[in-house]
Amino acid sequence: MKIFVDSSILIEYIKDQKTGLLEEMFIQSLPLYYNSIVLTEYIYYFLGHHGTKSPRTLKENKRIPEIVIQNEPLGLLSLFEQVNNPEPPSSTVIRLMKTYNLLPNDAIILAHCLTAGIHDLASYDSDFQIPCASEGVTLIDSVEVLHVHFPAS
Repeated sequence: MKIFVDSSILIEYIKDQKTGLLEEMFIQSLPLYYNSIVLTEYIYYFLGHHGTKSPRTLKENKRIPEIVIQNEPLGLLSLFEQVNNPEPPSSTVIRLMKTYNLLPNDAIILAHCLTAGIHDLASYDSDFQIPCASEGVTLIDSVEVLHVHFPAS
């Protein structure tokens, strides 16, 4: 049993918006995973959020080290495991893009779930609804869905 956590869950959490789903996964001590795509999407948003400017502007102003040192982006990610399976095959990524009209990062995330044997994807991204259902991956987008698949003890 593993849950792959999409960057949308992390981003909403640090925005202090939709925090309930991630908090419930923490309360239940569920095994949570991410990959390098989620890492880059999360850190990119993290920089802008904490630097109050676009990441590009922060880079031009040489403020990235300051923001990373002051805010420790790996704090939240330390509560997860990074998927240690190899990157999914390019052919799987392209198939998912063609079949479901997915952007590359979303296709890589879903492909990673499929190739790593992860059957649950936590995401607020509605682009995953049809692909997950068709590919046999449960999309967890609310506390209610989480409780159906992982009843609280």
